[in-house]
Amino acid sequence: MDGDCGTQFDYRLVTSKDPHEVRQYAWIPLFDYENAQFHLNEALATKAYNLTKNLKLADDATAQAARNLYPSQRGLHPFVALCDTVGADNFFSGTHAADTMDHIVRVRSHGAATKCTSEFEDPGFANALRLNGKLDRLIIVRTASDFETPAPGQTTVELLNSGFPGYAIATENEYHVGSTIAHFLAA
Repeated sequence: MDGDCGTQFDYRLVTSKDPHEVRQYAWIPLFDYENAQFHLNEALATKAYNLTKNLKLADDATAQAARNLYPSQRGLHPFVALCDTVGADNFFSGTHAADTMDHIVRVRSHGAATKCTSEFEDPGFANALRLNGKLDRLIIVRTASDFETPAPGQTTVELLNSGFPGYAIATENEYHVGSTIAHFLAA
């Protein structure tokens, strides 16, 4: 899903006469852009998921400490999931920005998609493959190396300054999952 397709505008220009969703998100879809969302080959995605869902993924103390700041993440360990992502040209962070992207995903997918991660590159890759008739060959392996919303008691600036505490372990796990899929597809 491409979170940039639509019209985003300055909150200072929103009036009480505007619809509730416009007042809340300052975003209007306007058009149903053909490159606003991409539905991947479900058989390929399901096969990739089934190949990797039981892999033992690595974890480390840095990633655990970052997750433990979030009550819903305490005690969790890295795992493989089959889910929806949203990409944007700009890095976004903070509760409102994340909520806006969640809203865009709901609107664009007509309620069928639920965002589980965000990224930047995938809409570009997907659109290039779509234009060349090869979108059915795309499989996306994403890892979660950080959070887009601050932990309780943390500001967005503090979150951004904390860096990517799960980067090293996420990179290791992405290689493990991605190479498992690649070796299967190459066989």
